[in-house]
Amino acid sequence: TLSYYEESLEIYEFLEDKRNIGSVLSNMAFLAGKSEDYNKALDYNLRSIAVLEEIQSLGKLGHAYNSIAATYQKIKDYSSAIQYALKAKETAEEINEPGTLRYALQILYETYYELKDYKKAFEYQNEFMTIKDSLLNESNSEKILELEAKYNSEKKEKEIAQLEIIQSNQALSIERRDKTILLLSG
Repeated sequence: TLSYYEESLEIYEFLEDKRNIGSVLSNMAFLAGKSEDYNKALDYNLRSIAVLEEIQSLGKLGHAYNSIAATYQKIKDYSSAIQYALKAKETAEEINEPGTLRYALQILYETYYELKDYKKAFEYQNEFMTIKDSLLNESNSEKILELEAKYNSEKKEKEIAQLEIIQSNQALSIERRDKTILLLSG
């Protein structure tokens, strides 16, 4: 699949479509990281970040910062991991992107833990847990609202069905009455 991304990258570079260039490079970095080719992952991430910073695509930029921070974390370049995780955190806070913020905080607390800076690890872990719980509560609230809407919808459908049955029965009663009147008058 990397070859498809390389072809796409060539096309977007020809078209000078920087938004998609940044996205494709981020995807290539992800694939390189998955196959544990961290040098390629870093190269693709750095190229992606350069493009995304140029066009100020903050949402994608936050993800790219997290991606490179995670890659640096894997190769134990902790100062670079912290540098990019802090950029991801700042970007996520600026655009109010809790998912990106959660991941940045996770990288920060794990990295500080690896550095045996337990005080900072604990601080970031607390922030991480707060965001994680907030996202979970938000997700649960959305599910509850969805279930309530579904319940109310089903309740309305049943009421409509009952009203249709009543209306149908009334129509039948009127039809029978009319037939009875016709028979008696005839």
